[in-house]
Amino acid sequence: MKRSIGYYFLIVIKFFLISCLIYQLAIKGTYMYYKGVTAFILLELLEIFIFYKLNKNVNNLKLNFYFLSSLILNFFLINYFYYLGEKYIEILLFLSPLLFFAVVYSFLLFLIEENLFYFKYTLISFSYLLFLIYLTVPIIPPKKEEIGYIIGIFYIVYVLMIFLFKEVEKRNKNKLLIFINKEEKSNKKHVFNIIRILIYSLLFYISIRYRDIHYKIILFFITFELFGIMIFYKKNFFIKNLMKKIELYLLFNFFQILIFYYLGKIREEFFVFTEAIIMFLPFFLALLSLIYLLIKKMKFYLIYSLILLLWGLFFIMPNLAGIPPELGEYKLSILHIFIACIIVSYLYIPLFRKNEKYRSKEI
Repeated sequence: MKRSIGYYFLIVIKFFLISCLIYQLAIKGTYMYYKGVTAFILLELLEIFIFYKLNKNVNNLKLNFYFLSSLILNFFLINYFYYLGEKYIEILLFLSPLLFFAVVYSFLLFLIEENLFYFKYTLISFSYLLFLIYLTVPIIPPKKEEIGYIIGIFYIVYVLMIFLFKEVEKRNKNKLLIFINKEEKSNKKHVFNIIRILIYSLLFYISIRYRDIHYKIILFFITFELFGIMIFYKKNFFIKNLMKKIELYLLFNFFQILIFYYLGKIREEFFVFTEAIIMFLPFFLALLSLIYLLIKKMKFYLIYSLILLLWGLFFIMPNLAGIPPELGEYKLSILHIFIACIIVSYLYIPLFRKNEKYRSKEI
């Protein structure tokens, strides 16, 4: 009974706090409060992910208390920044790249742990992320007649997050049977290679068709592919159906990047948002890899960090940050990208070997 009372008390408080923020939005109609409410939900989505990951031996009473404390803190934080000025609320919106990172990481965890919570979190957070970028990035505020539509979106996200709260409380362990019952019985590297070649071919076609001399869409894809390799490799247990899961991850990134790429044709801020993320991601991953190298002393992390540094310095930085005009126009060629694809492909070899090593230990 205590569990039910604590959960519903949390939902009521949450409903009250978000309603207070939306009331201010509806009454004042200020663009600042659009950003305030979006920042409030953004903080909640990030906290849900963190609480779920850390929720090991925490009872429901304590967990509800932690959630309630974070909600109240977020509420007062938004209002405090509101009175300081609009630019301070925009500081909170810089956390949106973290939500994008959580979306990709959550999908990887869904594949590795076969936990349905992460799949639900990925769908809800990615949908909200698109709405957040659409609403907060433009310089021109939305029209007043759009307030009803925006408030409706806020409450839809609120209802969806209630289900996420409930699953954090009960640590839902639902799994997809496709990964459990259909184990790979043979080495199907040819299927894996065909899927990679097909994806790269489509990305090359899109770049050539739209005359993208910097091949930005391919740079995005390879960067997230490198991120996935790191997450898969650092798991110290046998990952069932590893190739199938990598294939799904590559397809997930492919469609995710296409969404941002084509939305960027309509509104440039969608693509600029992705550029800002991958500008720093290779260097962050290289630093993380060096830390793993010091702890685990494995050669893979040294090679991985060197590849990431070269990738960031010679591909990401010159193409996205630009170079001084006096050095001339920097252009990539298909040959450069092709070489990068081959180098990245070699990282899969130690990943598959490590997974087979853990498989033999289980047997």
